Amino acid sequence: MENIDLIEEQKLSMRLLKMVGITETCNGAP
Repeated sequence: MENIDLIEEQKLSMRLLKMVGITETCNGAP
């Protein structure tokens, strides 16, 4: 169960990083 939780957490964090990156790109940041 713990391993699954870690994987899910990594997926969420990666998704957040992608969202932040897309937002920065839309705002004109390099």
